[in-house]
Amino acid sequence: MRSFLMAFVSLLVFLDAPAEADCVFVNQGTSPNAVESLHVGPGGALTIVSGSPFPTNGGNQGQGLILVGHHLYVVNTFPPGSGLGTKGKAINPGTVSGFTIGPGCALTLLAGSPWSTGGALPNGVAANPGGTRLFVGNSNDGTIMVLDIAGDGSLTPVAGAPFTTEAGPADLAVSPDSARLFVSHGSAGLGVYDIAGNGALTEVAGSPFAAGGAPFFKGNKLTPSGARFYAMDNTDNQTTGFSVGAGGTLSALPSSPYSTGFGPDDLVLSPGGGHLFASNFDGGTISVYAVAGDGSLAPIVGSPFAGNGPAGLALNPAGTGLYVVASTGSGIYQIDGYAVSAGGALTPISGSPFAPGSRGTGTRLAYFPQPDPATEIPTLDLSGLAALTALLALAAAMILHRQRTPPE
Repeated sequence: MRSFLMAFVSLLVFLDAPAEADCVFVNQGTSPNAVESLHVGPGGALTIVSGSPFPTNGGNQGQGLILVGHHLYVVNTFPPGSGLGTKGKAINPGTVSGFTIGPGCALTLLAGSPWSTGGALPNGVAANPGGTRLFVGNSNDGTIMVLDIAGDGSLTPVAGAPFTTEAGPADLAVSPDSARLFVSHGSAGLGVYDIAGNGALTEVAGSPFAAGGAPFFKGNKLTPSGARFYAMDNTDNQTTGFSVGAGGTLSALPSSPYSTGFGPDDLVLSPGGGHLFASNFDGGTISVYAVAGDGSLAPIVGSPFAGNGPAGLALNPAGTGLYVVASTGSGIYQIDGYAVSAGGALTPISGSPFAPGSRGTGTRLAYFPQPDPATEIPTLDLSGLAALTALLALAAAMILHRQRTPPE
């Protein structure tokens, strides 16, 4: 009976629990490095979380970060006590710090954190869709570290990692089937790598792609189906689009490349894939494109929209709110928030900018949608499950008894 009552009460409490506020996290790129955490409130307004920023304990500066379930992984460019150093002196490998995301968007460092990236000046980071493997590009060494993610969030390098790649790996993206890794290599082009079952990387035939001329590729994104790939060309002020063929080969989309503003940095696709948003850091604008059925891009009416040194971009899951890390001075940033219309137009959210005057050189952020308690099934042990089953059977029996009992 006690187990029965406990299961019943737990279920009622669970179903009645209010949904937690969503979170936005920024890799601040400070020395020592830290993560700024913010609540997403009514209307999309942001509020800095108590206790923020949270130290990474992983070293100095940083850029990339990624969400994997209820864990947040943050790249630290230099290990503790290290920096660029003097000319001719080796640069020490960077690190990755891991956090558990708790109630109220609070962050708690994972046991064993930080972990070495095995190479210098790590930049971009990506994870496979299953959340079991992490990839980090070491831009100084031309290598990519591959780490297995355990159930507790801890990281372990796969055999043979880090793997040698084209020069300067920066932003990374993993295909929906976890079979390939797509990498922006700056002036070296766009690299595509097969991912073996054990995590080993092998460059596909023809890679790197689009290495002619003088492009410098940065932010990139795969479409949800993995059929198309877009990357920012920072030198030529354009977005390049490709179809992904058999074997991972890249072929230019119709009319690609597509003009952007000055200094394109990052991009993000709307959840339905109907719009692409691109930040133009040097131009201080945000370009918005409609994505046609063949993948080609066309700027929407009103694009580009005014910004403030925009860099990293993040959309909420509904695609109705866009958040931008905006540089407002040397080592100072803020977060600009925009409401996104059905047609892709941007309108500043009331109260934006948020966290003005924040210290740091970080240029990337991530949006964490808290799960709604009403949509999740509570976890019960065997006795609790049996008690819940009995509860449902009793309720059914009572209903049946009332239906069969004639009124007095």
